[in-house]
Amino acid sequence: MIITGFSGDTADAPDFQRALRNLNDGVIGGVLFLPNNIASKEQLQQMLKAIHDCACTIPPLIAIDEEGGVVDRLGDHVGFIHIPSAVDVQRDGLPNAITQYKLLAQELADTGFNLNLAPVVDLNINPENPIIGLRDRSYSDDPETVTEFARTFIEAHRASGVLTSLKHFPGHGSSSSDSHSSLVDVGSTWSDKELLPYQHLINANLVDTIMISFAELETFGRHLLTRRNRHT
Repeated sequence: MIITGFSGDTADAPDFQRALRNLNDGVIGGVLFLPNNIASKEQLQQMLKAIHDCACTIPPLIAIDEEGGVVDRLGDHVGFIHIPSAVDVQRDGLPNAITQYKLLAQELADTGFNLNLAPVVDLNINPENPIIGLRDRSYSDDPETVTEFARTFIEAHRASGVLTSLKHFPGHGSSSSDSHSSLVDVGSTWSDKELLPYQHLINANLVDTIMISFAELETFGRHLLTRRNRHT
């Protein structure tokens, strides 16, 4: 149930070796690769081979954030294909999205990943949002459009045997700050429609995992509690 990150970008890095031992011992169930772990295609492939060769009782989850656009861990800077941002993919239409996401999913599977921490299903409610809107990570401010393109992303990954994760529950698109660096309060900006992509995709049996934002979840909980009390 536990996926951890690690330090280092080579197979012999001490912290990567510790992650391997933890996998072998059943202490953790998977690893997450971040930008500081990817120095070159060759070194990445060596690390992934070591993980796949582990003596794990259960095949480990091997995760990465690969949305496209600015969140592009495996871009052409290390010898992989570049996938456009959500904004550009949506602008170019569904047929292009299908093509792009098939390429992405197949490359992830061929490289050795089995979990992609994407797609973003946040609504682009605040275009000045520093972590979503300004970084072109949302498909649209319309929940139906977001659902449609997220479905395309998920279906392409499922066809290649790669799990996905919807993010960032309960919705980061209306915020005015970045929850990576400070406490985010969406109490006055969040709306019920931000849950619609989750509801649609869950009903379609297309959700493997959901990434939550703890900073926002506290506010979301207060929102639901206030609404419930208003009706009792």
